[in-house]
Amino acid sequence: MKNVFEANWKAAETDSSDLSKQSGDLQMIHPLQLNDFKEKLSNIFSFETGKGSNLEGAEQQIREVSEQASPRFVTLEDGTIIEIPDPGKTSWNPDLLRREESSFQQEEESSFEKGEMSRVDDNGTVYMIDGELVPNTEYELNGNRYKTDDQGRIISCEAKPKRSPENPNDPVAQGKAGGEDRRAGDQGGHIVGRDLNGDSGAGNLVAMDSRINQSDYKRMENDIKSALDEGKDVTLQIEFTYNDSSNRPDIITVKVTVDGRDTIYRFDNNLDNSLKKEVPEAGRDTVESTLERTGGQISSIKKEFDREGNLTVTTVSITYVGENGVNYRTKVVIDHTGGNNNP
Repeated sequence: MKNVFEANWKAAETDSSDLSKQSGDLQMIHPLQLNDFKEKLSNIFSFETGKGSNLEGAEQQIREVSEQASPRFVTLEDGTIIEIPDPGKTSWNPDLLRREESSFQQEEESSFEKGEMSRVDDNGTVYMIDGELVPNTEYELNGNRYKTDDQGRIISCEAKPKRSPENPNDPVAQGKAGGEDRRAGDQGGHIVGRDLNGDSGAGNLVAMDSRINQSDYKRMENDIKSALDEGKDVTLQIEFTYNDSSNRPDIITVKVTVDGRDTIYRFDNNLDNSLKKEVPEAGRDTVESTLERTGGQISSIKKEFDREGNLTVTTVSITYVGENGVNYRTKVVIDHTGGNNNP
């Protein structure tokens, strides 16, 4: 049973401070429950108050009926039970009800500045106002920590992913990721996947080229899921590189640490071959010939290290468009341990 509110009306001249002294557990009806309560009273006493009725009229009718009425309980739509006490001991005080309603409205208005709606993180920190991330702030969503720069752009994320049911999607937030700098073919890409305990909202989204989001980045997420399924410890450190004031990242860098071994992924969100200069010399010729043959672009580079921090394998992913207009992906694997480089 929910709280029982006693509709205990005192004489109009009795102020709220006196009421508190006379009844320590007295609770007034919440203003939002008033209309529902009046409708319930009309059913009991067979008179109509209506949502637009004035309080003085309702007061007089209640007084008249109360002379014969015995105590009753009224159950509101939200399940709250209100006791109508012995009319011989109480009377209606509309002034107290008006003061309660006014106090509630003032409290509600002071919660936000006019026109502003905010969101708070796991720790109660406001990280978003009117749909925009707060600049120069750090916030935590589902245990994952994020940081914004002076423009409110996400510049880093530290996460400990875990297998989870896919969190609900937020297509509105996804559609707004990148703002005016969003490009045709972009998607709202989740920094931490929704099925890796990532939040669905704007605090976990950046504008990603769909070829990155649905291919290269997705393959990295699959690597993470495989490691988690094997019971391994996984942590993520993610950084975003922007060009000037753009809200769309150019480069996304993710360091995935699995049981003490690091793998670093670099994603080119522009697919303009800006990562070509990062290809290790040992595989540069092979990569160059593959680019010429396919007419493609380097979409990502994956570098794997051993526990001592030595580079062991580099995988260069190349995305290109086939003659049928479909996007394809090929890769060049560069072995730094003395093996062969395989296209």
